[in-house]
Amino acid sequence: QIYSVCPGLTLDCDVPEAEQHLYWGPVKESYTGYAVDEKARYAGSSGGGLSAILLHMLESGRADAVIQTTASEKDPIINASVLSKKSDEVIKAAGSRYAPAAPLANLLQTLEDYERVVVVGKPCDIAGLTNLLRTRPALEARVVLKLAFMCGGTPSQFGTHKILDQLDVRHEELTSFRYRGEGWPGNVQAQTKDGQLKTMSYPDSWGGILAHVVQPRCKICADATGAFSDLTFADAWYDDGGGMPSFDEQAGRSLILARTERGADILKSASSKETIRTEPLAIEEVSKMQPYHVLRKQLILSRLLALKLSLRPIPSYKNLRLGEAALKIHIKHNIKSFLGMMKRIVLGRA
Repeated sequence: QIYSVCPGLTLDCDVPEAEQHLYWGPVKESYTGYAVDEKARYAGSSGGGLSAILLHMLESGRADAVIQTTASEKDPIINASVLSKKSDEVIKAAGSRYAPAAPLANLLQTLEDYERVVVVGKPCDIAGLTNLLRTRPALEARVVLKLAFMCGGTPSQFGTHKILDQLDVRHEELTSFRYRGEGWPGNVQAQTKDGQLKTMSYPDSWGGILAHVVQPRCKICADATGAFSDLTFADAWYDDGGGMPSFDEQAGRSLILARTERGADILKSASSKETIRTEPLAIEEVSKMQPYHVLRKQLILSRLLALKLSLRPIPSYKNLRLGEAALKIHIKHNIKSFLGMMKRIVLGRA
């Protein structure tokens, strides 16, 4: 069962390739938007769009509980899976957590205790959940909504310790730690027992530190955009004037992809109840907001080829259009990516 369910081993999108966008997977509708609740918009990493849907599901009585990730009460840099059943619990858990997380750790017990559950997770979490429900159809009706966010990969815990080192903050002195949120994109915030608040910008924390310690398995992930979810959320970055995302602090804005009829219907319901405000977005605009994910998908096949030629095991990927994506980028980039993976293999980093 592990081999059939684990998303690190098997991904098979059940939507025909012809009905999928080359980079963004199954998409019925695309939008930008933000939470109407100012607390949710401010606390969320990208406009609070995901939090707004959770608030709608609980407040409208469509869900009994939400599985999501927040900071551990025992250690603020460690992630914990929690059940949110009230609006204030959703907002408390808002904001990205760039460290290892296991939101499905108590999944089966939760589905036994509650009849209507919303699951929030990384793309791999939602893919794994989908694989599991295919083997246990009796549980499928209890998962009333699957929400994912686009993922740049999971940094190791070492990255967080490196941030603390640069901030000159001792781990044992922390009382709270935020990776993002409270603004957009929001800063790292390290609060200490003596009342100090140390901060680091998103470009410095993610671009300068965390992106360089992403776990090796993430570098061959074929679904970093949440193709198996009902709704996927991401940062709807504005253009910096030079064709790249701007990380200037401003009011948060979410990118929202409705992938299923269920997802689209719930998004419309939340909009009609004024829980979230949305504007239609041409799917072609998504690549401008998330250019990294375009490049990522274009290079996956070259990395898999390096592993295969090195007689290493590779995941089973089906119906994800990886071959077409690889042909959309110049061969020199694929060669560079191939050689980079070969170097990691030789150095024992793969």
